Amino acid sequence: MLSAIIITKNEEKNISRCLFSIQGLVDEIVVVDTGSADRTLEIVGRYTDKIFSQRWEEDFAKHKNYAIFQSKGDWILSLDADEEISSELNTEIKNFFASGKEKKYAGMWIPRKNIIFGKWLKHGENWPDYQLKIFRRGSCFQRAVHELVVVNGPRGFFTQPIIHHSYNNIKSFIQRSQNYTDIEAKILKQEQEKSSFKKVFVYPVAKFLKVYIFKKGFLDGWRGLIYAGLLAYYSFLKRLKHYQINKKS
Repeated sequence: MLSAIIITKNEEKNISRCLFSIQGLVDEIVVVDTGSADRTLEIVGRYTDKIFSQRWEEDFAKHKNYAIFQSKGDWILSLDADEEISSELNTEIKNFFASGKEKKYAGMWIPRKNIIFGKWLKHGENWPDYQLKIFRRGSCFQRAVHELVVVNGPRGFFTQPIIHHSYNNIKSFIQRSQNYTDIEAKILKQEQEKSSFKKVFVYPVAKFLKVYIFKKGFLDGWRGLIYAGLLAYYSFLKRLKHYQINKKS
């Protein structure tokens, strides 16, 4: 049995596309909503009745682990609301379970196409951007944001992609960055990583050079340039907030 788990909050623009892509693939869909004020729940209700509500706690791993707890599947497919399963991946997953190959693995990596500013970016850190999206029950998420899945056993690879409708514009990136870097800075504090004023500036520059030059983000044209700059901005915010937290303590 394959269960899909999805965390939502004000995802009316994305969630229908996501849920439609897994119809006929999964045996159940579990949605944990963290306070939507738009039509998200109305749309979700067309696809599943396994809808749970939790107060947002700035911890994606906690909400996803709760969704796993509410599911019944032997295997879990974890999707973000702005992701969808490509038709080719849908077929590949079905064949994977039909052939019995799943007996060899505890989890499966899936490549992810990141659609940024309306186009699939193929360079920088954007492709193949493997994500551990399918895993056996007993696995769990760790880390509050940009969470990781911990699985016990070998992992394999699918070849067909998840499609990630990431950022439509610069504004959406900046808005999300404000929330995510708040959490990231707290994580760095919890992990007792040392902060310094120097890191606030060195890390963003290193990030830009890595993404734009060494990972060939420049091959994605103006989108690659802007996105590399935004990633550097994200790094700057994270390190600045971490520095400020340590200064206060």
